[in-house]
Amino acid sequence: MFKFISVCTSLLLLLLLQASNIEANSEVPPSYQMGKVIYLFAHEGDVAMVHIDSEFVNKASCNTVNEWAFSLSTEAGKAMYAALLSAASQNLDVLIVGYSHDCSVWGDREKPAYVRVSY
Repeated sequence: MFKFISVCTSLLLLLLLQASNIEANSEVPPSYQMGKVIYLFAHEGDVAMVHIDSEFVNKASCNTVNEWAFSLSTEAGKAMYAALLSAASQNLDVLIVGYSHDCSVWGDREKPAYVRVSY
């Protein structure tokens, strides 16, 4: 019985530590940029990159070129590309937000979580 209680207590502590880790990581403020699309390009390897005419807020440390990069092989990436292309062709403002400070798509550019076009 003592062993069972000990195992349960250990599992509970592990779950609490995991929960506090998730909370700590979610406190990282999102990075974002709002402005006009200066350029948007599709690169080999199904990657698109975009440059906006404003400064980043809370930029990821891995983002050294002040641009965003996302995969065109996902539905979300295709939707972002279409929204950005539409905004650029109409000279509309866009908001790009990244929550994860993740530069996994292209090493020196952050991956956006979403794109919003102001119509």
